Parts: sequence; C-alpha cells; structure tokens
Amino acid sequence: MINQSNLSLFGWMNGISALLIVLSAGIFGLTMAFQSKNKNSKMLFFGGLMGFFAGMMWLGPAADFLSVMLTGQNLPDENIYAGLTFVWVLPLLVVTMFVGGDLMLSKKNKYLLVIISAIIGIIFELFLFLDMDAAIKDSPDPNGFELYDASIEIGHPTFYLIAIGLSL
Repeated sequence: MINQSNLSLFGWMNGISALLIVLSAGIFGLTMAFQSKNKNSKMLFFGGLMGFFAGMMWLGPAADFLSVMLTGQNLPDENIYAGLTFVWVLPLLVVTMFVGGDLMLSKKNKYLLVIISAIIGIIFELFLFLDMDAAIKDSPDPNGFELYDASIEIGHPTFYLIAIGLSL
C-alpha cells in the first residue's frame, strides 16, 4: 500500500526518475546481454552489461524512494543507500574499460587497462565500505521529506580513486 508522504517535488522527480532508470536499465541491459548469445556478438553482451551496471548505480535512490512511498520513512541507514549506489562502480569500471580497451588498444594493453581498472575499483570499494561514514558526505536526516543524497567526500581517497578511474 502506498503511503501518503510529504515528499517534495524534487524528491518525487528524483525518485521516479531513479526507479525508471533502474527498471529500464535492468530490462534493456539484460535483454541486450541475452540477445548477444543469439547474435554471437561479444560487444553487444558487454554493452548490455555496461547499461545494466550503469543503471544499477541508481538503485540507492530508487530503494529510498520506494521506502518513502511504502513506509513514509527513508531507508533506515544512509549507508544502505550509499552501498546500493556505489557497489556498482567496480563492475561498471571493469566492463567499460574492457569495451574501451577492445575498441582502441591491442590485446595486451587492453588486459593491462582492465587489470589496472579492477585494482582501482577494488581499492575504491575497500575504502568506501571500510570507512563509509568518512567517504560519504553527511546529509541531514530527510525524515521522508527528501531522499538521501550520497556524494563522495572531496579529499577522501575514494574521491581520488573515482577521479582516476573516470580519467582512464
């Protein structure tokens, strides 16, 4: 049953768009990945995975929106929100670098790029989950009026790791 919440217009827009992104990325990304087997296309498979993982980065906002709609309260812990959001960085980074390396680099350099990206992603996830309170900016408790806003804290190692990962 949908709870009558006092969610702001901005919260509604964020929540609905996050939910639509998660649903469409899940459907289209996995459909592309499964269709790649019929078409015998490796790039279609990895493109589908990229779309899926990129869309899943909105899983935190979508889950928070559903929580507000069903219970009138945000997720019980902001770290759940951040975990659902940032857990997809590593697989997205690895798959994206694999596709980019496959298109632009030799086979040896492609695997080197993927290995470096995987190492950066693993270190990012370790810093994030071992010290989530310092890695994520604190936002005031929204109490069902707004959705959480988890941003990487500038100056924390996770910020530099994601900046390096994005610049590869």
